[in-house]
Amino acid sequence: MELFDFLKPQSGSGNLNDSDRLFLTAKGGIVELKKEYKDLSDKGKYEVILFNSLTVLRVYRENHPSKYASIEEGFYKALFSQAKSYGITQSPEHLMNFINSRFQFYSQELDKIYDRERTYIPGKIYSAFYLTPLAKNPEPSFDLHEILMFFKGLSTMTKWVRDNTNKI
Repeated sequence: MELFDFLKPQSGSGNLNDSDRLFLTAKGGIVELKKEYKDLSDKGKYEVILFNSLTVLRVYRENHPSKYASIEEGFYKALFSQAKSYGITQSPEHLMNFINSRFQFYSQELDKIYDRERTYIPGKIYSAFYLTPLAKNPEPSFDLHEILMFFKGLSTMTKWVRDNTNKI
């Protein structure tokens, strides 16, 4: 089975649009993290989807700047629908504010990870995914052994998400 087979439409389901394919790629990263590290709570899975959403939206915008505006609405609808299916019952306005704040948070965390001038341990990302998902301000974990094992899974997942987004 190809890596991207889960994104192919099933018989009778019609064609998936780019919004759907991007969302499924962000969500599919959960499987990669679970394989490389360990499973998550539903709230933790939502955090992973938000983290991966930042990557899929950035890569898609770089690859298809003229098509980007056409996928945003569908993508955000999928994010809201997934929140509901995970039992996250915030008002739409509160959820949108949370999503935007998480995008800022994860963007800053990714900048620190990719900063070649220094070493960064993603203790806050680990906390957001596993210890206190959906917390307003995730506090860093200092369990270095656990975070190093997590970081391997995070790196594998991020590469998988980027590679599969580039196929869209």
